[in-house]
Amino acid sequence: MVATVRMPKLGYVQEEGRVLKWYKKEGERVEKGEILVEVESEKIVKELEAPLSGTLYRIFAHEGETLIAHDTLAIIVEPDEKCSDISDVIKRINDVTQARKEKTSTAAGRVKNEVTEDLQTTRHTRAFPAARRLAEKHCIDLAQIPPKSGIVSVEDVRNFIEQNEAKRHIPMTGFRETLAKRMTFSARTYAPVTTTWEVDVTDLVEMRKKLSCAWKEQGVRVTITAFLIKAVAHALKEIPLLNSTLKEREILLNDNCNIGVAVSVERSGEEDRLVVPVIHDADKRSLTELARSLEELIQKARQNKLSSVELSGGTFTITNVGAGTGNVVMFTPLINPPESAILGVGTIIEKPVVRSGNICVRATVSLCLTYDHRIILPTDSAKFRRILSELLENPGRLI
Repeated sequence: MVATVRMPKLGYVQEEGRVLKWYKKEGERVEKGEILVEVESEKIVKELEAPLSGTLYRIFAHEGETLIAHDTLAIIVEPDEKCSDISDVIKRINDVTQARKEKTSTAAGRVKNEVTEDLQTTRHTRAFPAARRLAEKHCIDLAQIPPKSGIVSVEDVRNFIEQNEAKRHIPMTGFRETLAKRMTFSARTYAPVTTTWEVDVTDLVEMRKKLSCAWKEQGVRVTITAFLIKAVAHALKEIPLLNSTLKEREILLNDNCNIGVAVSVERSGEEDRLVVPVIHDADKRSLTELARSLEELIQKARQNKLSSVELSGGTFTITNVGAGTGNVVMFTPLINPPESAILGVGTIIEKPVVRSGNICVRATVSLCLTYDHRIILPTDSAKFRRILSELLENPGRLI
């Protein structure tokens, strides 16, 4: 008796498989049920067993080759099988294989004749269904994949993915690793509560425009962030719990008001980074001093020249959505350890509001305060928000 070992259909829509490993060689004795060969589809790896006991007479597909489902992998013959019967089986297998190759070759030739001027693209876009599905799954254009045998196979797609895998991976090293550790620690350790509210900053925007012209002559660039730093520093002096740190079983009220400002740095040819330079003793500085210090720190950040002192010692952080992110009304910032609170600043948006019974257009901004509930109570948060809102809505008090 002669038994054939065929490439199985390993899935409902699987069209081909690849030979991974033969456990037996031609001429070796095999027993029924013994593992003979290992094959792979795009989803699973399967071990095929010998259908009967006998000799592994001929292997038709070697390791690494890809076959269509139901193609013959090998034949096993019993010891008393006639040579003529074996030859007939081999001839039928070769005839079927040859016919399929000729059919494929004819199809390829027909496509070549029909699209001669675009042969390379046509050849690249012809693919087995399984290869096409795998390429679609990974969002790969089949025209980018050079086939080994005229038609793109799953093996071709898999090789292309492996070759380009390094380009899609960003290592979590350097600043990314540090940022990930700090944010993970924050999310795991703190008991965060976020409160969001809206502030009318129409007068603040107008005052900034007026001061910009006057201060430009002094080399000072006035920003909304400088006003925010000044207002936050004043509020922190009034509500010191938001300027504190939890150490073991004690709350440490910081004497210094050191405000960090999250800055997204874009550097030509390098990966964008997020840094938090710190303005030390912000409560003791004037608005112009804060604006000048902030500008210097941002320039240093872009040039990668911030010192360790300028990146440490913060007691409170201000962060915003950043330029080019659209109109983000609110978001939930994570507390920057070991601080106890952080203020997120949304986009300033002009919108219709009701004032004294009349509808008018005003500039508003959403502020998001995330605080550690282990230290700070909702009443403390409410007092801080009230003071901050009053200062931003009456910016003359900040000058």
